[in-house]
Amino acid sequence: KEPVLRQCYDAELQKDPKVGGKVIVSFVVQKDTGVLADPKLDDLQSTPNRELRRCVMEALKGLTLDPADERDGEATFTWDFQAKT
Repeated sequence: KEPVLRQCYDAELQKDPKVGGKVIVSFVVQKDTGVLADPKLDDLQSTPNRELRRCVMEALKGLTLDPADERDGEATFTWDFQAKT
């Protein structure tokens, strides 16, 4: 999904060449299936750019970890978007 996240950021760069920041999401990786479930955006620490946050959350839908594990796993990912100067 990195290309999709890149597209999210590139779209925001078109509006504001200096846009940047972090999007932090926690989720559960379901056992056996590897499905990323129950994603939660960290509103307090994530960048205030709502469109970038929405795009990242959309990109996570339907993702699975392959191979799956035998037990549920909890994860937090931080995407740090920085404009090239």
